[in-house]
Amino acid sequence: MKALKYILFALGLLLLVAIGMGLAGPKSFHINRSIVISSGINQVWPYVSSAEKMQLWSPWVGKDSTLQISYFGEDGAVGSGYRWEGDMLGKGEQTISMLAAPNSVRSDLKIEMPFGAQMSSTYIDLKDTLRATKVTWGMRGDNNFAGRIFGLIMNFDDEIGADYTQGLINLKKEVEAITDTVVYQINTGYFPGGQYLGIRGKVPFAEIIPFYDFNLTNLLQLVDFEAAKMEGAPMAMFYDNDVEKGTADMVVAITYPSGIKTIPVEVETISLPAAYYVTTDYIGGHHGVRRAHVAIEAYLKDNHATIAPPILEVYMSDGKNETDSTKFLTKVVYFVK
Repeated sequence: MKALKYILFALGLLLLVAIGMGLAGPKSFHINRSIVISSGINQVWPYVSSAEKMQLWSPWVGKDSTLQISYFGEDGAVGSGYRWEGDMLGKGEQTISMLAAPNSVRSDLKIEMPFGAQMSSTYIDLKDTLRATKVTWGMRGDNNFAGRIFGLIMNFDDEIGADYTQGLINLKKEVEAITDTVVYQINTGYFPGGQYLGIRGKVPFAEIIPFYDFNLTNLLQLVDFEAAKMEGAPMAMFYDNDVEKGTADMVVAITYPSGIKTIPVEVETISLPAAYYVTTDYIGGHHGVRRAHVAIEAYLKDNHATIAPPILEVYMSDGKNETDSTKFLTKVVYFVK
């Protein structure tokens, strides 16, 4: 009888602790992770807007050998989704609730738990980051009573965040393997220095091409007006890319033409000092040139070199001398210290 009293006391104490934890635990949760993929946003979109293609990069598929997945609805459309069931991963379903191509996916997530279904919302946001794509994958929701208890015992951000990180790494590998099979030839050399005319601005990533086209036209009109001689190919100089703000500090530039006498106030003279450089050629539409940057950056990392801005994209082709954008030639140049 005495033992029973102790047992009841212990159970009562545990119940009070559980109630206290349930009241004190976090009422909501929000987890997210990001990665930059060296492919255009339109190449990434199919892999995040399709319930079936999501399984190609899911961090959980390979964890449960008993996992069974079934799909419902029209794949890639609002209302579509998948259900899963497995010994380790349990049971649940995810339904796409909103699609805003090619930037945002929203889904409703339902996970069956011993203490009842846990409802949450997941999101995947794509952002064009200078011809690459920043992917942010996240989940948010409200904790029920049991969820608040577990929220005090476990760090969901660490536990689930690690899976989200792995999933994004899988996505990056999947997309980049499909969109880039080119091996870039890296060359080095010495730049003796030079002078350029340019128009500078801090430009949203989505407006880089219009900014370039508009200001290149202005520079070419200046050359014609001054009856000067155009030398070399036009280029863009990139001094800084702010991924969080989605802007590039860039200059639309041409080699300083012979015969220029008067320079408008919006045009500046830019002097680049002598320096060693690393370069590669990229052939294709401008949206894919980021992959050439990645090849150079990997080379520089392997050789422990430090970048000295600006980074140049020299456009050897344009719509006048080559109408097929898949054949455009761009020289990507990094100066190094």
